[in-house]
Amino acid sequence: MARKVGVAFASGAELTHVYDFGTESVTLLKAAGTREGKRATRHPIALMARNAIPVTACQECGARAEFFCSECVYEDDRPGYLCAPHRKDHPHEEYGAPVALVNSPRLGLCGYEGPADPPY
Repeated sequence: MARKVGVAFASGAELTHVYDFGTESVTLLKAAGTREGKRATRHPIALMARNAIPVTACQECGARAEFFCSECVYEDDRPGYLCAPHRKDHPHEEYGAPVALVNSPRLGLCGYEGPADPPY
């Protein structure tokens, strides 16, 4: 804890983050580079990059998916991705209704309530 972040996360450094809030998720993080200069916001921590959400196809028709059904994944061994029209009449509710498809490794896991709102 006494090391500066620039030393702990030198370019190329990797770490595994294990988050357990009812259901464990594991994320591999890799330092791609560093930034020098003035603070980007007035907040001490700022989100500087985010990966783009992958384009995912609806499991029923192949259209762009906008929703995710956990029950499809865990009970039916299906991808769980649904477009808006197929979400409307989707029969699964045991795990809750399908949720909005967001760019998070916690999507579909117990305890996840959606992406953070700025400021981070």
